[in-house]
Amino acid sequence: MIASLALASALIVAPTKLDLKITGASLFKNGYAVVVREAGVAAPGEYLIADLPESVLGTLWITASVGVRFESIVSTNVVSPGKRDATNLDELLRANLKRSVTVFLSGGKSYTGELVSATGDLVVVKARESVGLRKATIERVESDGEMVWQVPEPKTERVVRVRLEAPKDGRLMVMTLERGLTWAPAYALDISDPKKLKLVAKATLVNELDSIEGTELRLVTGFPNMPNLGVLDPFSMRASAEQWLQTMVGATFAGRREMNAPMMNQAAFRGDFDAGFQPSPIPGVAAEDLFFYRIPNVTLAKGDRGYFFLFTAQTAFEHLYEWDIPDYVQQDRYAGGGGGQGDVWHTIRFKNDSGQPLTTGPALTMKNGEMLGQDMLKYTSVGGETAVKITKALDVQAEDSEEEIARDREGMVRRGIAYDRVKVKGTLEIENRKTESVTLAIAKTVTGEITATEGSPTVKALGKGLTAINPRQHLEWKVTVGPREKKRLTYDYTVYVNG
Repeated sequence: MIASLALASALIVAPTKLDLKITGASLFKNGYAVVVREAGVAAPGEYLIADLPESVLGTLWITASVGVRFESIVSTNVVSPGKRDATNLDELLRANLKRSVTVFLSGGKSYTGELVSATGDLVVVKARESVGLRKATIERVESDGEMVWQVPEPKTERVVRVRLEAPKDGRLMVMTLERGLTWAPAYALDISDPKKLKLVAKATLVNELDSIEGTELRLVTGFPNMPNLGVLDPFSMRASAEQWLQTMVGATFAGRREMNAPMMNQAAFRGDFDAGFQPSPIPGVAAEDLFFYRIPNVTLAKGDRGYFFLFTAQTAFEHLYEWDIPDYVQQDRYAGGGGGQGDVWHTIRFKNDSGQPLTTGPALTMKNGEMLGQDMLKYTSVGGETAVKITKALDVQAEDSEEEIARDREGMVRRGIAYDRVKVKGTLEIENRKTESVTLAIAKTVTGEITATEGSPTVKALGKGLTAINPRQHLEWKVTVGPREKKRLTYDYTVYVNG
């Protein structure tokens, strides 16, 4: 009974405004973050959250520490007095009624007196006598005293009223998934040591959300399921119910655009990318299929960008040259026979020995202070292998060609359609113009049945559609080509083609 009376007495006073502070956040790379805000609630009563962040549908949760019991939580509009600057002559005149002013007219005349009326097209100024002036003739208005230049305008604000019982050390917490706090990873790969690759990982934090003071942030890598991105939770949304319903159609996100641009006349970089930095003193943590890099004691004002060193690792690596050759059979039709120069890419392949997964991000390859190239490093699990392209290998020439060596007209009829059985011979020619040996990985997809190969490639059968006429196979060669050496490989296959 006494507690009930105390609560009733507390509710009579004005609500206490809560100042929610960010106490933790998990940042995704798509611009969203799971944000936790907290504020103290030291007594029973009514509290006001004046600026509840807009959250993704279904991700807004309000909770509290042990001992706090909620009576009600209501999101409502509150109208309060407000002002704004006058934007035209009418508003300025009405704001200064009953004041002494001087009105200057376009003809050069002026009248000084009390501003009596400013209704419609007329202005009435009263000195010894009242004078009516047309507003269209007024050039300016002055006052001997302080002129009023603001006009009343009610302010409507969406707030949350919370009624609760709480002990003196109570805490209220709000969790949201909202846009405006994100991170971008990047890697530097130094291959100056011919045997050991040095990997340095960094993170750029972008804060367009709210001030962060001494807070641990977690950087998420993985692919969480978030089907409602772009749809706001109705409790925190400031728009109307009809506008909220229209957003339920979902949202569209633009994809990433990769860039390939030549780099010329670069200056050598003389430092190490991890010089002057210490890795995070707290280890990352895994939760199911997600991994969280942890950064303690982050302080960023709204609008700030933060540069953070994540970790460094060393691992063995190998240089590899890669050549991908297209399939020349498309939809049971022969689309060409090669006969052109292929693109050979110089890549490096290494194992992730960092003890934590590598999230997808741009990777810069350096050697002896020179920038060699940049590629997108794909997500790599702990202990997994990955490859990063450096640049096109202009000194490793590769050319492929295919020729028809036999054809059996209408060798097969399927569903009333006649197919020719064609025997094809493919030739791969490689020339290494470098002064050292190179290891070349060649990948070729073939639609048809492989009948002969040179160089002992690995042959893998690919999935075949139920209505497909031909099987599909993937060939992979790994060959060493000596300095100034030329090599030639062949393969034969048969394929059924329609025309």
